[in-house]
Amino acid sequence: MLRRASSLSVDPVNDVLVVGFNKGGRDPDGSILIFNRTDKGNVKPRAVIHGPKSGIIRINQMAVYPPKKLIVATMPGDGDLMEPPNAFLGIWSYDDNGDVPPKWKIPVGPKTPLKKPFGVTLNPKNKEVIISGMRMNGGLTFSVPEIF
Repeated sequence: MLRRASSLSVDPVNDVLVVGFNKGGRDPDGSILIFNRTDKGNVKPRAVIHGPKSGIIRINQMAVYPPKKLIVATMPGDGDLMEPPNAFLGIWSYDDNGDVPPKWKIPVGPKTPLKKPFGVTLNPKNKEVIISGMRMNGGLTFSVPEIF
């Protein structure tokens, strides 16, 4: 299942490896695969987040937050569009599996200046998510204390 991997994040505290995938081939959507970090060989993922409710078309960059077992992923939308209307930053749990919507979402649109989220990092000390925007050529900082 490790074809077309587009991003990877490792949680050494909880021994988890998270892999993001883009749509392509026979897959109409992207997905997030969750493995045990110490898995070896051709191992089935312990969970797969995939489907219309997840909203994942393609994952660009991810971060994990080990204390709460969270996956934070940028979903820049369809690569053919300059400003995809379905782009967002989504947050899922290591325990999510199947067609699961994000627990929290920072969308593009009129409520945020976010246009095409590309990169992400976390600032737990100040309870912030920092997102780089591909179309705005800059970064945005969001205060999201509920996830920390």
